Amino acid sequence: MVHTEETNGRIYVPAVQPNESRTIKVELRDDIDGKIAGEARLYTKNVSEREGALDQVEFVGRVNGTTSLWNESYEPIRGPWREDSYEYENESYSKSYGEKISGGHKIEDVPLVYPAVGIIVALLVVRRLR
Repeated sequence: MVHTEETNGRIYVPAVQPNESRTIKVELRDDIDGKIAGEARLYTKNVSEREGALDQVEFVGRVNGTTSLWNESYEPIRGPWREDSYEYENESYSKSYGEKISGGHKIEDVPLVYPAVGIIVALLVVRRLR
């Protein structure tokens, strides 16, 4: 299972025989021009339990750039199919309040909430002046 700031719990089920390996490409929903921070979890049983956990790594990087990654102790999470599911956060990479509210939607590379608030304020000023 892979989580990033914009990708919430992409699940890919590899069919791998014992003593074999397989590379899987995971489609992320993050902006390809920005920094991408996330984590990948490998487990054999339930993601919400420690039993069956194999590995957990976190990463921060850019498309066609360098990526740093490090191992983490496996922490059980609530899967994306459950209510109040886990959402990934990375302390070394945090979005602005406007980016979080806009949910990744932008106008001319500006988080959608800023133009929306500007329009509402302008309408209130015009109404007040009338």
